[in-house]
Amino acid sequence: MKRRIVLAAAGCALAARAQVGGQRPFRIGFLTQNTREAGGNIILETFIRQMRLRGFEQGRDYVIEPRFGNRDADLIAAGARELVALNPDVVLAGASVTVVALLQLTRTIPIVGVAMTTPVEAGLAQSYARPGGNLTGCTFNQPEFAGKMVDFLKIVAPRIAHVAVIRNPTFPGMSHHTPYAERAAAQLGVTLHYVEVPKAGALRMAELERMSPDALLVAHEYAVFSHYPELVPFAMARKLPSIGTSIEFTRAGGLLSLFADNEQQFVIAADYVTRILSKTATPATLPIQEPTKHWLVLNRRTADAIKVTLSHELLLRVNETIT
Repeated sequence: MKRRIVLAAAGCALAARAQVGGQRPFRIGFLTQNTREAGGNIILETFIRQMRLRGFEQGRDYVIEPRFGNRDADLIAAGARELVALNPDVVLAGASVTVVALLQLTRTIPIVGVAMTTPVEAGLAQSYARPGGNLTGCTFNQPEFAGKMVDFLKIVAPRIAHVAVIRNPTFPGMSHHTPYAERAAAQLGVTLHYVEVPKAGALRMAELERMSPDALLVAHEYAVFSHYPELVPFAMARKLPSIGTSIEFTRAGGLLSLFADNEQQFVIAADYVTRILSKTATPATLPIQEPTKHWLVLNRRTADAIKVTLSHELLLRVNETIT
């Protein structure tokens, strides 16, 4: 708490100096893989609120240059090129796919990543304690998080034996998450079957049907996201429990979602952006932080529809219920 108060005070002082000195507002780039409507605006609003708590008002002290990838690799790359051409003071990047797109173009513009996936293991930074380049920020989930998702499926449906994992195998960090899921599955007597979705539109529903799984584990990534309208009805029709890694999955009708707490992510992001703008720190020396809080969301309507029994153990761990 003391650290946040100090950072907020520093931000207020920096904003005041900018106003008195007549300096131009800082320019902050923003790149997300999401659409404006599906998550993009919420991310921006959360960041703007955290910046306000640190004495920075949008329009007065800084301007944001937003680019939305609309879950399209070409649009993400185009947004990265546009932002780098603007040479902003710092770029806020949502998810590893946008970080990769930016790092391919610049090693000098400071980048604060949120919801990154194993950035050190994926070669995006030298270490978590001292990233060493122009990237810092916070991760989405540690690799062991994949095992927790298998655990939750087993809590919901103790008799499951075969889980279909829908994933993009090329997504940064996926290879580091998989062993943890496999280890948890082996301990629980569950076999994982992989359905690979390397790009949007590549899901083979016939392959999924042939597997006849007992449950679905849906790894959130923009290629997989586009298939929620197929995956959710598939699970509902067969009364399969399902878990995803974004709240959009439960809003679409999935049973559960488990993900890092968004507010904590943007507290870290705003702290880091403030320190970079005030020139009291650089990305090279700001440690990449891992989440300490996670959010479990339950869709109660889906639970009723597929007739699963919600244990007291599960309900105690649920942070939000969609009814």
